[in-house]
Amino acid sequence: SWSTLPFEAIWKMAFVVIGTTFCAYLFNVFALTQLKASTVSAFVYVQPVIGILFAVLSGRDKLTTVKIAAACLVMLGVYLVSKKPKPGKIVD
Repeated sequence: SWSTLPFEAIWKMAFVVIGTTFCAYLFNVFALTQLKASTVSAFVYVQPVIGILFAVLSGRDKLTTVKIAAACLVMLGVYLVSKKPKPGKIVD
């Protein structure tokens, strides 16, 4: 029941929804007007990796092989997307 939640819990939920999620997406939309789409998309995909690093460094989470593998896959994807094709090759 929402009415029984303490104000502190409601404030924390509102901060997560509005302060971090909504504002992050709003800044990403603004960034699209200022930067190339590939630059913004690379940052969007790297954000979870930054979150994992922050959580591990602050002691709130533990680094596992699944997280390491996921971070490597994200970085590989960002690299492949931002890699410029070699001249003379046809890209479909």
